[in-house]
Amino acid sequence: MNKFLKIALSVFGVLLAAAAALVLIFIIEMTPDEDEEEKVMAQAEEYLASHYKDGQYEIYDTLYDNMGNYGYFEYAALVRNKDTYQTFKVYYNKDTQKMEDTLTVEKQERYINNEVRPALLPYIHEQFGDTAEASIQYSISDEKAAINVRLAKEKEESDGELFSNLVTYIKDDIKLEHAAVLMFYTDENEEYMWSEEF
Repeated sequence: MNKFLKIALSVFGVLLAAAAALVLIFIIEMTPDEDEEEKVMAQAEEYLASHYKDGQYEIYDTLYDNMGNYGYFEYAALVRNKDTYQTFKVYYNKDTQKMEDTLTVEKQERYINNEVRPALLPYIHEQFGDTAEASIQYSISDEKAAINVRLAKEKEESDGELFSNLVTYIKDDIKLEHAAVLMFYTDENEEYMWSEEF
């Protein structure tokens, strides 16, 4: 019995030490780096001074994305409009390697969803048929609209001209300044793809 008790206590002690080590590691990983917080606040102050010149914004805190929820930044400055109390994040985007803010990104996403999509989808269905599928979204990493059109039909010689007309329509009629446009068929054969970025 005495031997069994010693083994049980040893196992319990090892498990307790392992649990304590895991808790300690978790706490260390969840604790933000003060230098990184100061860095993002300084970068955000410069960004606000150049992009929001009316001075109605203040940095009130920082966010450490310790769980990887955002993916394109680790630290962000939390900013508030002094008059409206509207809040947003200013951060260094790892993908674009530039400072950005969620207010601008959300504005672009709203523009894509409320203006571009309603104007573009009827045009795509009119030109390519009702079976054509379109994905229209704002790409944060590319800082432009990403427009993908999938055609559920065989390739036709006139499709290249229709793609060119689609790009012209996006530029001239919708007046979208920047986009990556891709048109392909359901078999996704690269030989039968058209793409253009502007």
